[in-house]
Amino acid sequence: MIGLFEVTYTRQGYGKTSKEKSTQKTEMFLETFMENKKPFHVPTNRLGGFQQDYIEILETKFIREQFPLEIIDIDIEGNDLTVIRTIHSFLKDTLDKAPKEISEQVDELISGEENLDIDEAMERLGYVEVVHDNTYNYGSDLEDELDYKVFQLKDSQNNDWIYDEDALIWIERHIGLDVRAGYSELGLYQPGDMDGFCDFLIRQQIQVEIFEPMGDNSYSEVESYDGDGAIYSCLEDYKLSHVVDHGPDLMPEIFVKDKDGKIFEMRLW
Repeated sequence: MIGLFEVTYTRQGYGKTSKEKSTQKTEMFLETFMENKKPFHVPTNRLGGFQQDYIEILETKFIREQFPLEIIDIDIEGNDLTVIRTIHSFLKDTLDKAPKEISEQVDELISGEENLDIDEAMERLGYVEVVHDNTYNYGSDLEDELDYKVFQLKDSQNNDWIYDEDALIWIERHIGLDVRAGYSELGLYQPGDMDGFCDFLIRQQIQVEIFEPMGDNSYSEVESYDGDGAIYSCLEDYKLSHVVDHGPDLMPEIFVKDKDGKIFEMRLW
C-alpha cells in the first residue's frame, strides 16, 4: 500500500549528523517505514529535499491512502492542470502478481551468493527475454517511469507474449537520478488485463469527462477525452473555472467553463 504519511526522522549525511528532528509529509511505501527500525540508506529527495542520506525513522502517522489519481498542480490563471496516476493502482488494474514460488526462486537467485541479474536468473529457470522497454520512451501519466522486461518460456509456442498466459513481466521503478539509472525492483508479474497494460504503452491513461449539472443533483455527460494528452486536449476547449477542495480525504471537484462562460464539472479517471 502506498499512502501519505507524516514522518518524524533524523538524518545523517555529508559527513555530519543532524541532531534535529524534522517532520515531513511524504508519499512512501508503508513497508519501508515498518521494516526499517534503524538507519538505512534511501534516496531521500522526497524526505525534505536531501540527496542520499542515512535516515532513521522515529515515528510515522498515517494520513490517508494515496488516490489512484493524484492532482499535482492546478493553475487556474494559466489554465494548466497536472495529474499523475499512481503506479501501484495501474499495476493492480492491469497485471497480476507472479506465482509466489517462482517469485521466491527469482529473489533467491538475485540476492544469493552468485548475485545474478534478472536475465541470468530467468534463464536459469528456463525463460528467455523477448521484450525490454521503458515508459520514458512514451511519456506517461504515471508518477515515476517503469522499466520492464518480458520473459517467455524457452520452449513456448506462442509467438505473441501479450497472449501468453505463462509470460512473466519484470518491473523496476525509477526512483531518482538519470532515467538510465536509479531503479528499485517491484518484482515479477504475470498477464492480467493485457489490453489495459498494452494500451498504456501507446497512450496515456488518464481520461477526462465533462459533465453538465442538470439542476436536480444529477449530471449529464457532455464530452469525453481519451488517449495521449487527454487533459491538454480538454483544456484547449475549456478553461479552468474554480476548484472545490473537500480536504485530504476526498478528491477536489474541478470546474471548467466553455467560451460562453457556461460552467461544467471536469472528472478525471
